[in-house]
Amino acid sequence: MDNRLYAVIPVAILFVGVIIVCILTMFGKCGMGLKRYWHECTNLKEENKKEQKYVVRMYGIEGLILTPIAFAVIMCFIFEQMLAAWILFAITIIVLIVIEICLKFNKKFQAAKKVISESERWKEYLDNLRDKNNEEINPDISIDENIVSENKVNSNINEIESNDKEN
Repeated sequence: MDNRLYAVIPVAILFVGVIIVCILTMFGKCGMGLKRYWHECTNLKEENKKEQKYVVRMYGIEGLILTPIAFAVIMCFIFEQMLAAWILFAITIIVLIVIEICLKFNKKFQAAKKVISESERWKEYLDNLRDKNNEEINPDISIDENIVSENKVNSNINEIESNDKEN
């Protein structure tokens, strides 16, 4: 029996598992398996479930496109078809770059990702602080001190918004 068969079976089983995860992700399940998604998106609430599912589905589609190409590359390396393997590897890199560019310029995806981002969570937090400061007018604090505290909150919000625009 050929030794390459011992390498093909585990690789095939691994890639079938990855494809199953990608298909489940497309249906809005298995989002925890996407490490990149969970690190970038920290504002996960019930109000933005639709945006969460959209972002997860986009990453699932990306995985479903890239997984078969990566499987073909590994199979070519196992069967020592080096020219085909390197060509497919280059195609994989090109496809990955094209998908990332498409996601970067997809306005719906970027809007959904922004809603569930860390900066949006901080912006909501600072808005709540500002509202709380406005509601709790303490007679012991002078008007000048209240204005200074409100300006600090506004400057923090402006700083976060400018960081969002840069990213």
